[in-house]
Amino acid sequence: SDWRRVWQAMSRVSGLPEAASKGYSVVHTWEKAAPLEEEALSTLQKLSRVAATRPVPKHVKEEDRQEDEDGEEAATATGRDEPKGEDGDGKRSKGNALHDAQQFYRWFSELEAARTNETEGKYKEYASTLHGYRKSCDDILDHEKNAKLRLEQLEKQHKYVIETIRRIHNACENLVKDRSRLAEFAQAIRNKLEYFDDLEQVANKLQSTNVDVESDSFLSTVRKLDECITFIGDHPQYADSAAYVAKFRHLQFRALSSVRSYVTNGLKRAKQQVLEGLRKNGNLAAADGSETSLLYVRFKASAPELKSTMEEIEDRINLPEYSKLVTDCLSYYFDTRLTLIRPTVEERIHEFSEAKYLPSLLRSGFACLVQICQLEFQLFQHFFPRSADDPNNLLPLIEPVFTIMYDIARPLLIHVNDVDTLCELVEIVKGEVLDDQISRKGKPVICLRSLVEATLSDVQERLTYRAQTYIKEEIGGFVPSLGELDYPELLYRNNQEASSSKEQQEENGVEIVEASESPVEIEEDSREDNIYPAVLLTVEFIPKIYYSLGSEIFAGLAQEAVEACTLSIGVASKKVSKTASILDGLLFQIRHLLILREQLAPFEASFSFVDKELDFSHMRDHLLKILNGEASMLTLSASNALFQLMSKGAPTVRERQKDSKRELEEQLKSVCEAYIMTVTKQMVEPMLSFVTKVSAVRSAGSNQEKPLREQAFASVEKLRTAVARSSEALASELEDIVKLTSVYLPNASTRAVLFQPVRSNIAEAHSQIAQLLESDYNEADARQVSLLSSEQLEQVMDLLG
Repeated sequence: SDWRRVWQAMSRVSGLPEAASKGYSVVHTWEKAAPLEEEALSTLQKLSRVAATRPVPKHVKEEDRQEDEDGEEAATATGRDEPKGEDGDGKRSKGNALHDAQQFYRWFSELEAARTNETEGKYKEYASTLHGYRKSCDDILDHEKNAKLRLEQLEKQHKYVIETIRRIHNACENLVKDRSRLAEFAQAIRNKLEYFDDLEQVANKLQSTNVDVESDSFLSTVRKLDECITFIGDHPQYADSAAYVAKFRHLQFRALSSVRSYVTNGLKRAKQQVLEGLRKNGNLAAADGSETSLLYVRFKASAPELKSTMEEIEDRINLPEYSKLVTDCLSYYFDTRLTLIRPTVEERIHEFSEAKYLPSLLRSGFACLVQICQLEFQLFQHFFPRSADDPNNLLPLIEPVFTIMYDIARPLLIHVNDVDTLCELVEIVKGEVLDDQISRKGKPVICLRSLVEATLSDVQERLTYRAQTYIKEEIGGFVPSLGELDYPELLYRNNQEASSSKEQQEENGVEIVEASESPVEIEEDSREDNIYPAVLLTVEFIPKIYYSLGSEIFAGLAQEAVEACTLSIGVASKKVSKTASILDGLLFQIRHLLILREQLAPFEASFSFVDKELDFSHMRDHLLKILNGEASMLTLSASNALFQLMSKGAPTVRERQKDSKRELEEQLKSVCEAYIMTVTKQMVEPMLSFVTKVSAVRSAGSNQEKPLREQAFASVEKLRTAVARSSEALASELEDIVKLTSVYLPNASTRAVLFQPVRSNIAEAHSQIAQLLESDYNEADARQVSLLSSEQLEQVMDLLG
């Protein structure tokens, strides 16, 4: 196209600059690589026509003018004359156009020269600036290199200085450590030598005639002695340690002797002042109560300085020397106090014992001892605070005072035979003294506990002995009178009196409270006048010893009492059976065994114990062999009679468990069964005998060819007689038996337990006879026998409840 032709013409011109040739090459290459389509070329031509008709914008004019000015400045700066335009000023007029190629080439050359000058000027100026910067950087690098070399030298010198300082510092620290170690070593030597050097100083203080035990210097001297003895004793390897220990112990002995003398003298002074006060006041002291003030307040005020000294000594009581010193001081203190209070205590105890009534003596005596123990503990705590931490340390003083009362009370105790009095003594010692006074007042009287418990053991031992005697003599050896065995008349009389009294109370408007029924109770009939005396003694005796003795001792005594009472009831039952009837004897025994069981039920303790006894049966056999000559005592072998006797004939221990409650239940069961069988036999004995004979004959198998009704023992007449006798007994005797049983056993539930088996036995006897009548007899025989029907029998047995 047109541009291609223009560039070709420009290339043919010999004066075409190199830039124009390169620009053409670029345009040619561009046109060749990316040719425009027809549509694009048409669009470009349209734009060219429109642009040719439009005026030049103002900002373009300004840019052209600025470019012209820049071109002039560049030309001026390069010193070359710019070709002038046709207007003669070197510039082409804005309104002039290029008319030929020469003008264009000239204009283009001018333009390229101006552009080159402009571009090269900037680059040259920038290159000049860069050269200046490079030179400055080179200078900086040289300075930096020099500085780095100097810094390395400085670092080497600094490291050298630091290493030197470190070595000097370590050397100084080692010197300081050596100095401290040597100083400590020297101080340790001085400290150890002080224990040896103090010998002379301590000896001078203790050898002086005016040794003041109360002074602080004396106490510090004693402490120093202890330290020296402990230190030198712990280091026996030191030179002359044994000699120094001996010297220090000698000085310690003198110091402790001074303390002992000081304490004893102080106690003596206090004792003398109290005794003088007692002598001056005489009997008035006890009358107005000032005796207590003299014995305790004045005694405490007379030796106030002893407290601090004893505190210091008691702090070292773990050392044997001080322990012995404290023991000696306590012993002397107890002797002094015992000397002062013994007369007063003896006088009071003798006043209490004038009535010869042991319960009063124990009650008043223990009250006095508790008061004295309290006061003595307070005084003891004042003088010996460390020792008072254990109240039992006061026991050496309280025990002799307690012995004064015990020596008076023990002979009286030995002569007490009444079980009630002994139980009262146990209640006083155990309940009032141990559980009340000592437990309530606590630490000040705790040392009395062991002494009171010893007294309680003596009283319980005496009670145990008298209880065994009581069981043997009063319960087991009880001999009833005729009136006490007048049963059932005794019950009739007592019940009649009770009814009369009840009626009289109802007439007077007194409300009567009915007792509730229970299978094991005897209700209102269990009054003392209706109970066999041996049973009454037993049920009164057991509660007394239950609260007064230990569980094991109580179990043994209760077992003995129940066993003795049961035997006594059995003996009395036999006597009642002889005087009244067998049924009375059985009901008597059931009645009182029930009462006894009822009274034992509330006790939770066990009524069983293990009875141990020696079995000499083996020894008896060996002795018989020796006496019969079967074994020789002269042989020197294992068959020697004495050797055999000692090795195999020794007695053995046999243990037997006894339970009084179980034995009582077994005996009650046995008696109830005997009662049931007795009543049953009394009601239906003929019928039972007849059935027994029939069973025996059938078991033997004899007379099987003859019918039962044709045999002699089982004839209709025999059967009718047996049934008639039983029916008569049921009609006439059953009601009397029920009434008699009601007298002995008022409780309906108890009677029902007994009557139920009787009812079953009677019904069983009638049932067996009815079966025999049905199987072996005819209807005529049944009518002749007249056996009670089920309804008739039920009506008769309604009496049994």
